[in-house]
Amino acid sequence: MLNKPNAIFYWIIINTIAPITGWSLCIYLNQYLNLLGLSILNTYKLVFIVILIVNSAQGWIIGKWHDSNQWILIGILSWTIALPITYMISMLLVAMLTSYSLGYISFVLKYTLAGIITGTLAGFFQWLMLRRRYYRANLWLIASVIAYTISYFIIAVCIIVPLNNNSYEGIFIPIILLTICGAIAGCITGLSLVKIVERPKFNNLH
Repeated sequence: MLNKPNAIFYWIIINTIAPITGWSLCIYLNQYLNLLGLSILNTYKLVFIVILIVNSAQGWIIGKWHDSNQWILIGILSWTIALPITYMISMLLVAMLTSYSLGYISFVLKYTLAGIITGTLAGFFQWLMLRRRYYRANLWLIASVIAYTISYFIIAVCIIVPLNNNSYEGIFIPIILLTICGAIAGCITGLSLVKIVERPKFNNLH
């Protein structure tokens, strides 16, 4: 099992680098395929690629004390389920709570609600996995909600950039935001993860 400093350090690094890697890969592939008259860069495909890379990277660290394949599979599945549900619910709640004429405020509210819902749904499936082996698994669900709510709020406040914008702002500003949000989410979830694995239910866990 990794000690606290190493576990937190590697977890933060992975959660910071993996989203940037996914985003950069999508930008590169999109520009290359545009030369062939093709395009893969839209919201859902971009998000799925980033999710795949992030969960695969997390699985490498999780493998030090948990089944990495299980983590990757559950992570991808939970996010695949959570994202469309998050989009529909957040749009519905915004429509009920405020007018679209508010523009930017409505946008920030939608993303903040999306962070709460995404953190809850994605964290729930991972919590189901962790609770079977650790006494403090509840910390993961709490950390997930806090981490993604803060991250989504930062994105909403700082930027409204179309995904297909090939300008420098459309490429580098999202990278900067992903770096900040990844580091924040990594700190919050990393601290909770270290506290969780301190209390295994079975002494023979690796």
